[in-house]
Amino acid sequence: VHPAPSEEIPHDVPLIGKYGSLVAFKSAHSTVQEGDDGAALSPAQIARKVCQHIVGMKPERIGEPGKDEPAADKDDETCLIHQEYLVDPNYTVGEVLEANRVQIVDFQRFECGEKSKSEEQNVRAATN
Repeated sequence: VHPAPSEEIPHDVPLIGKYGSLVAFKSAHSTVQEGDDGAALSPAQIARKVCQHIVGMKPERIGEPGKDEPAADKDDETCLIHQEYLVDPNYTVGEVLEANRVQIVDFQRFECGEKSKSEEQNVRAATN
């Protein structure tokens, strides 16, 4: 949820914000040793920061390494793994995920008041 709460807020307290994101991920390890390649956080911490990134940068898809190429202009990048990591622009999201042995399986970004795809399809069908 954005704005993000501080770490001190209990997890059982409902959070309210205009934006939110959910991330489904897989991880090879429960903790990662700190290194100079962006690896320093637990998978849950990485997932939380990636959610924060998704809210801020609005990626359209995860992307596949080796298949999807980075956009010519980094500001036009819509593929999550090729976007500059919002928390540390020295890395891409893909580099941070790889360094921390975390794989994003799926994600969803949402905004209060936005119409879902099914709502938009229903409106189009009703007007045709």
